[in-house]
Amino acid sequence: MGEDYRDYEDKYDEKSFWSKVKEMPSTAGCEAVRKALTLWCVLTSDDTPVWAKVLITSALGYFVMPLDLIPDILPCGFLDDISAMALCLAEVEAFVTPEIEARVEENMPERWRRQPKE
Repeated sequence: MGEDYRDYEDKYDEKSFWSKVKEMPSTAGCEAVRKALTLWCVLTSDDTPVWAKVLITSALGYFVMPLDLIPDILPCGFLDDISAMALCLAEVEAFVTPEIEARVEENMPERWRRQPKE
């Protein structure tokens, strides 16, 4: 995300985030949705420090923008979004607790949920 990551901080808002998550095409893959939801759950946790929330808000701001480095309408258009979220997750992974993981599963859209193993 580089030094200018804050350029995307003002692009994030809850409505845009949930709209993007719900409308993600299947070509984006479940992991893109999972990364986005994990960041959102860490962002909305009271235990997350301000520095991490700023970083997450920037990554999610980039995620909700339709026109970014690789436009989302292209076949590989979510590659840059996934990369930005993966870099962010690497920085804030200490805040991804079992409780956060449970919230991710609870908030996962039905079509992306993991099927129980039989």
